[in-house]
Amino acid sequence: MKTKSMRLKIMALALVVLTLFSTTAFAMEVPISQSEHEIDGHRELTKIYEVDSSIDPQSLIEEDFERDGYLYSMDSITKEVDNSVDEIDVTKDYVLDSELTDEDEALVAFLQTMPESMKYEEDGYEGVLYPQINAITWSKTGETKHSGYKKITKTYSFPYNDDSLVPTTADGYDLYAIDWSVTEYDENTSLPKAYIATATYRKSYSYNTTDGWTFSVTYQGTVTKEISNGVRYTIVYRGTLIPEPEPEPEPEPEPNLTDKLFGVKDENGKRSPTLFKTILKTLAVVVGLILIVFLVYLAYKLFVNDRAQIMAQDSSGEYVKMGSTYLSEKSAVVNIDPSILQYSSTVRIALNRRLAERLKGKVVTVQANSFVQKHQIGDCGGSTYVFDVDINL
Repeated sequence: MKTKSMRLKIMALALVVLTLFSTTAFAMEVPISQSEHEIDGHRELTKIYEVDSSIDPQSLIEEDFERDGYLYSMDSITKEVDNSVDEIDVTKDYVLDSELTDEDEALVAFLQTMPESMKYEEDGYEGVLYPQINAITWSKTGETKHSGYKKITKTYSFPYNDDSLVPTTADGYDLYAIDWSVTEYDENTSLPKAYIATATYRKSYSYNTTDGWTFSVTYQGTVTKEISNGVRYTIVYRGTLIPEPEPEPEPEPEPNLTDKLFGVKDENGKRSPTLFKTILKTLAVVVGLILIVFLVYLAYKLFVNDRAQIMAQDSSGEYVKMGSTYLSEKSAVVNIDPSILQYSSTVRIALNRRLAERLKGKVVTVQANSFVQKHQIGDCGGSTYVFDVDINL
């Protein structure tokens, strides 16, 4: 079962490597033009690319290659940036509420507080906007209604205390109330000499006061944005003539089956141990392949699969990865670097699903200097297994 699992891991790693190679190959840009010239006895091949500014120019450079009997190597690369500037006219309103009730005072205060200009930075456009004085508008924020009565009093003298004798209006006011009093009495009678009527007159009034003012002014200006239309790279390759190969020697006659198996006889009649050399070379190749497979598996186990991720809380309370450590199934010990405890005494340890399933039910020892705590691994539920440890040194 373990052998099958190891084979699957190796196949997965090989698939990743092939994917990386294929991605690199298909990401190669195509030049928009190329030309070949001979200068001072050398061949030069020029390739021009027009690409996005995010493209790494190193990805455009080709390794040494052969072409028409010449070996070409990169000689120089030139970069040209094609930028343009876009201009647009924009407006922006500046609004201010004033609690001043007098219209003129509020307008003067607004003119004194409004900024001389406004900086514009939106959607990549930048510039300065200036106020359009003829575009200032204002309106009342609201009105408060006031109402009541105004009163006046009149005094009248009558021989009788009859309300009908009192005038019902006076100076535009309507009669509201009458208060009667008497003057001194005659000596020969019990009747007063006159009756005094104090009449109260009133009339209603109402008016509105302004609560405040809202002022608005439009700022206008021309803003610009730099637009990248791409980058042009010119790559020059210098070619060196490949020398003609020397003529191949005449082929020696092929040995017979006996010579192939036991070697060709030398001058003394002894055969060279060709068969044994072949067997030894074959064994060496097989052993080398097995060793490579084992090293790949060991590297995957040490650096990917069998590692415990160690996290600590930062100042915001979020857990941040501080490092990882190899967790052996046999010793089951997680060593914590005490330096990470300066951030938080609470450490979170995370095991991937495969490692957690292999350690299920086992007791893991967490150590940090003199601190030791044990934790029994439970069921990971098919996902990453996480447990927290409070370390007090």
